[in-house]
Amino acid sequence: MAIVLMVLCVPGSALAAPGAEQLEKDIQFVHRMVNESEAAKKIASDTNEEAKTLQQQANDLLQQARDALKAGDTTKTSQLLGQAKLTMFQAMRSVGGEVKSQKQQDDFQRRWESADSLLQAHNRYAEENKLNGDAVKTAQYVEETLRKARQEFASGKRDSASQMVEDAYLSIKLSLTRLRTGQTVVSALNFANKEEEYRYELDRNDTHKMLVQVVLKEKLDANPGLARLVDMNMKIAEDLRSQALDQAEQGDFDAAVKTLENSTGQIIRAIRAAGIYIPG
Repeated sequence: MAIVLMVLCVPGSALAAPGAEQLEKDIQFVHRMVNESEAAKKIASDTNEEAKTLQQQANDLLQQARDALKAGDTTKTSQLLGQAKLTMFQAMRSVGGEVKSQKQQDDFQRRWESADSLLQAHNRYAEENKLNGDAVKTAQYVEETLRKARQEFASGKRDSASQMVEDAYLSIKLSLTRLRTGQTVVSALNFANKEEEYRYELDRNDTHKMLVQVVLKEKLDANPGLARLVDMNMKIAEDLRSQALDQAEQGDFDAAVKTLENSTGQIIRAIRAAGIYIPG
């Protein structure tokens, strides 16, 4: 039987920690926070000298971070950027600034840039490996979601915008994980027999179970209600998987394949129930 299968193994370095390019973006973000944000403008117009001194210290740390990056010391750059932000938060507190609001903006920007960074990496792999289908659909969804999140945040809908960015981040992370586990340039595969197809479907089922554990763990831990909803789908998926195993033991691989497909479909529903985009 011929089916469509997605096969690509992306090296483990694909999800490596941010390098110089990402740190350059972080420097730009911290610069805006220290010098151009509403909090920065408030400090500039305030008479509180302590706040002004702390703001200057934040700028000094920012410059040190730039110098460290030029020297190729990414670890030191990251540490200095963290110190610069902490110092700026102290400056905002000293003038009674909107620390919570600024922190929310900080968190939103960082998560947005993290999602965008993964998206760019995802797009590079798609272009280099001539990917289509699910990979392209996911990239389009994430790009559009990030664009809308920017609009929502700018209009004051910060909570919904932050949730949109989180969902986009998890969707592109999930897609990259699928690439790493071997699921994405389209090619035709002819199974020698139903037992071979059953082995493939069993592996596919395992992969999707792993996606739930790897990608959704933090989100489910933070939302018990959502966790219960996802658990319902996963329980159905597990029951169907057990049924498929029994069918395979009896030699009915045709039925086992169909049952496993239904089981994997339930796992996909669980992922979608968590608000994460997944094609197929």
